[in-house]
Amino acid sequence: MVVDAGDFVWKNHRLSLEQRPQQIRKAQVLLEGFALVGMDGVVPGDGDLSIGIETLATLAGDAGVPLLAANLVCDGKKPFPGGRVVERGGLRFGIAGVVGEDVESADCMVTPPVAALETVVAELGSVDLWIVLSHGSDKSDEALASVMKGNTLLVNGGEGAKYTTPRELPGGVLQLAAGRRGKGVGVARGELHPGGSGFVGEDAKEALEKKIERGKARLASGQKRMKTGKTEQVKGRAKRQVEHYEKELTRLQSELEALQTTSSGVAHRLQNEIVGLGRSIEDDPATKALLDEANKDIGGIEAPKGDKQNHQVERFVGSAVCQACHAEQAAQYETTRHASASATLEQLGRTADRACFTCHVTGAHHEDGPQSPADVHNDLKNVGCESCHGPGQDHVLSANSNKMVALPSVGVCVQCHDGEQDEGRFDPIDYFVRVRH
Repeated sequence: MVVDAGDFVWKNHRLSLEQRPQQIRKAQVLLEGFALVGMDGVVPGDGDLSIGIETLATLAGDAGVPLLAANLVCDGKKPFPGGRVVERGGLRFGIAGVVGEDVESADCMVTPPVAALETVVAELGSVDLWIVLSHGSDKSDEALASVMKGNTLLVNGGEGAKYTTPRELPGGVLQLAAGRRGKGVGVARGELHPGGSGFVGEDAKEALEKKIERGKARLASGQKRMKTGKTEQVKGRAKRQVEHYEKELTRLQSELEALQTTSSGVAHRLQNEIVGLGRSIEDDPATKALLDEANKDIGGIEAPKGDKQNHQVERFVGSAVCQACHAEQAAQYETTRHASASATLEQLGRTADRACFTCHVTGAHHEDGPQSPADVHNDLKNVGCESCHGPGQDHVLSANSNKMVALPSVGVCVQCHDGEQDEGRFDPIDYFVRVRH
């Protein structure tokens, strides 16, 4: 079974007029890719609805991908079925799609998810295993699980969470989630036992106990630094660490207690892993052919009239100008990955991709910086000096100008190192050491 729980087109409901044409072409190639792998069911998220319900429905229909949404109503009608039955290996699998009540769409409304799911279950009848695709919150999923119970796996795409160890929900329902932005795929292998009720994740208890042990160690480390830290800044970071792990340990302990109280008797077993979709995985030839064609098309897609094409960026002078007076700092900068950020997109043929260029050029997050790929001239390629220190024109014209940012805040970094694009690797203390000059 292959399923997806939404937001494959875009990250949220806010999609600008300028970004829309490229994202529609991306939606097309993604749905064609879904068809190649034999997608059995997809629930749309608000990021998918952002291109318009008619456009999404047409693209999915052309690709032959089944979109499922039991509680989505557009112009008084349900654009997609609420669920379907798939027979495989002599078993009947019921797949239902439920959109979260907080999903935002200009074209559609969302009805209560629990009632909609109950209707789908009644309509589809008896199955050996239910797979519920949810684009809602954890709280909403708990409510869905309470009416399903028994033989159900729930795949969540609304929270953006990533669970290597499935999360235990009421009634022995396991919640699966593989993170955001297609950086990983969840692979679940299960055993269904006759007369069994509910699921237990394989080695779930041991995995939770290890997480609790690590959390306690980090909590103790933070408590120690709160007392021994030499500066208020160090003590402040330690306090935040303590607060985080206190909450985390409470949550983990609650999960462990729930697992211990529901795992008695006969239960189905499940083994789960998250496979990272990095460059170490060989490309599928048919999928790569689709992507290569789409990348060529995306580069030639123009934004609608009214876009700030050829936006004036005089306030950004480029790193070469900075080098004239700051040779030592420029030499250090050349040793960092920031200095070759544009090359990454060039190798992939995606320099004209509006969803990518902002984190690979200079000044794109500034209102006076490049607003589209067409604004990026050679001097602004790569993540240069002004990406962190701000536009340099005033400083160049007047050496006494104090408008440059000498020590950038972490807020500047997390515009790109946002925990999702870098998969949570960003650590300000570690990263600042690499770029400090």
